[in-house]
Amino acid sequence: MKALEFYNVKGEAGIYFSAARRKKGGGAAENIAPGRLFQLPENLRPKNGLLVDLGCGPGNSFLKMLEVLNFQKVLAVDGSPNMIKFIDEEIDSYLDRGQVKLTLQVADLNQEKIKADDNSADLVSCFRTFYHLESLDNLLKEVGRILKPDGLFVFDAYNKDGTETVIKPSLEYPFLNFLHPTNIVKEVAQSNGLDLLSAENIGEVRFGNRWTSYWLNYFKKI
Repeated sequence: MKALEFYNVKGEAGIYFSAARRKKGGGAAENIAPGRLFQLPENLRPKNGLLVDLGCGPGNSFLKMLEVLNFQKVLAVDGSPNMIKFIDEEIDSYLDRGQVKLTLQVADLNQEKIKADDNSADLVSCFRTFYHLESLDNLLKEVGRILKPDGLFVFDAYNKDGTETVIKPSLEYPFLNFLHPTNIVKEVAQSNGLDLLSAENIGEVRFGNRWTSYWLNYFKKI
């Protein structure tokens, strides 16, 4: 399935494509993050408690993380009602809700609050989401609010230098609306009490005639 079909406006194609990928073991975002989190030193590894997955899509990422990290509660947040509806209807085939309390929320991460208490989350994850958001100010403010002291925030992003954020999406990659400069991401994160632990280059991605690096970033609440 082509990217144009996968990232359509309503997201229905993306839902079913992602469900099929789940059965085959997932894609890059779903597999890379859990492995890296498992390899973290014990003192940095998220503890049991609450996992908040922002831009959760059809649930692949948090399901993979639950394979290596023991969380009792998960809050899955996405801007697409279709994605949240899909999780609610299909998750029982993949997750025992008696062992893990799952809460679902539809929210525009550009401007809406996350339904979690202050200082309540042990881990906040955000994969394949930044480039859908016009601004990261609200998301990073909310992450700083809900993370516990010493809580971990992990996200992936394409590295982009300079100050221009808005790009013209191609027909092949219509979902790439916003590539946020890494220096701006760091500044906004630090202003919300998040301190960079590490940034790991996990590959190169080609968009048309240009290549950009793909990074997994770890921030800790201070």
